[in-house]
Amino acid sequence: SDSGIIYTQPWASLDAEVKSKYNFYVKAEDTEGKYSLAEVFVTIMDLNDHPPAFNENSLEKTMVIGAPVKIEAIDEDAEEPNNVIEYSIMKSDPDNIFDIDAETGEIKLKPYIKSMDIVQNITNHKDCTWSVVVQAKDRGSPSFSTTTVVKIDITEA
Repeated sequence: SDSGIIYTQPWASLDAEVKSKYNFYVKAEDTEGKYSLAEVFVTIMDLNDHPPAFNENSLEKTMVIGAPVKIEAIDEDAEEPNNVIEYSIMKSDPDNIFDIDAETGEIKLKPYIKSMDIVQNITNHKDCTWSVVVQAKDRGSPSFSTTTVVKIDITEA
């Protein structure tokens, strides 16, 4: 009441994902009883406190040669850049077979893989289920990330 500094109570827990805007009135009064009111608007800034999350630890997709498959992670942070996700391939088996769109999460075969013959030459057998470890990383500071294994069954149309 002496300084005019506004603060929260020690027990208060503010979370931008729950509620990010508050408003209230303050009253300034002199010793003669003259006063003025002002409305205060408070915006809670988002902390990067949620990592991206996939629906499952392991995903299974069927990919038709020439068409992408899409994966998606969700980040429950309230605002950018904390909830913006970038995708990358950490590891694949076999190696260097897939590309991923960093923004959309679309996984494609490398352009030279145009047929099941090429797929079977790479694997040396009829097994056409390949695995890819994909990372979803947010752009917050500090950044959080998570990975999932995507098992991709390759087929022709």
